[in-house]
Amino acid sequence: MGYQIHIFRPKEANVISYEELKKLIDSDDSLLLSESNINEILWVDHPLGGIDGHTPVLYFKEKRISSRHPDEFVTKKMFDMAQQINAALGDDEEAFDDNYRLEIDKSCENILRRNNRKSNKPKWKFW
Repeated sequence: MGYQIHIFRPKEANVISYEELKKLIDSDDSLLLSESNINEILWVDHPLGGIDGHTPVLYFKEKRISSRHPDEFVTKKMFDMAQQINAALGDDEEAFDDNYRLEIDKSCENILRRNNRKSNKPKWKFW
């Protein structure tokens, strides 16, 4: 079973078009269309280099932008993207609210802080 989140517009009449997606990608240097599939969007600026060493991939399908198994950083990026195109971010059940966005922002800050502490520790010590 997988977990996905989506950038979408709640009303069917106001869907995200491919042209709108293209403008969003063109305005953001951290987003690239995949060379092998025009419906795949690569996010190349993940603060930790990716998820398990892999560049995060977003998918454009059914008039929405989706991500499978996103971490906090991908979720935060998708919140930013949704805001730029006046859309919502949510899962299959509901749109996420501002409180959830604040939780994601705090979580990202904590992860980066922990990561910085780990990288500043010496690799080994004599006792």
